[in-house]
Amino acid sequence: MDIMAFVRAHLVGGPREWDYSPDQLLQIHSAVKEVFKSQPILLHVYAPIKICGDLHGQYNDLLQIFQTCGWPYNTRYMFLGDYIDRGTCSLEVITLLFACKIAFPNDVYLLRGNHEIPQTNKCYGFWTELRIRYPSKYNVLYNSFSSVFAEMPLAAVVNDSMLALHGGIAPSLKSLNNIAALKRPIDDPSGLAEDILWSDPCEKTKGYVKNNERGCAYMFGEDAVLAACDRLGIKTIIRAHQMIEKGYKFFAKDKVITIFSAPGYDAVYDNVGAVLKVDDNFRMSFFTFAASPPITKKIPRMEGVLSTNVD
Repeated sequence: MDIMAFVRAHLVGGPREWDYSPDQLLQIHSAVKEVFKSQPILLHVYAPIKICGDLHGQYNDLLQIFQTCGWPYNTRYMFLGDYIDRGTCSLEVITLLFACKIAFPNDVYLLRGNHEIPQTNKCYGFWTELRIRYPSKYNVLYNSFSSVFAEMPLAAVVNDSMLALHGGIAPSLKSLNNIAALKRPIDDPSGLAEDILWSDPCEKTKGYVKNNERGCAYMFGEDAVLAACDRLGIKTIIRAHQMIEKGYKFFAKDKVITIFSAPGYDAVYDNVGAVLKVDDNFRMSFFTFAASPPITKKIPRMEGVLSTNVD
């Protein structure tokens, strides 16, 4: 496959549904898995860079980000996870980003989110999307996607001073070496890996408390953030994981920045999306954008295809 031509076709093709063959997807999975395995679970990246939060299958908004903030062939990007579920075009989002990772391995970085695990994406849309679009091959494709997700990095240090991850911190995170020492593949995250993917900041919390809203991981307060930044030798924590009305939000004396890049989330909310820009001089600014028109999908109804039972 000519991966550059594949990426180029998507960038010029506009918001549409693509008819990928199963073999085409499996070939991309094989290649991107090797790229992920060749890079550490804790990345070290440098500015200038654009950092994006949750996308949740909103392919039209991913293209809007590329068109407005810079094409992936000349702009460095980091995405903080949750590429799939909720929206209507998870397959297009994750496939284009996998292709970009193959084509530009040192300029496009994809962290894992809590929706890149089976216990979540079997319930919130991705598994069903594959079953609808590939009724005879969905199990093979789903297992292949899951094997790629298991190799994705969990966090990144930006400019030696910012820790980027999907969810948040935890009491077991004593050193950045705790992340670097995690072994992949991680099929079903537990312990620190699970906490990184699921934890949330909370203004009313002191220290760490169990995250009852998520059913796992922790909620952490300002004091926990200040202590963690001092302990880890970082200045800022950049995360995603929560819908934010204006696309971004500060917490803990601006030491935590939450980014959300899926405007009009889930076709229910009236939020805008945001992208965090870090320039050559390490200065931060935000680009915010409204939702673009959703893609009209033409998928036939199929008997029993929306069943939640997993084969």
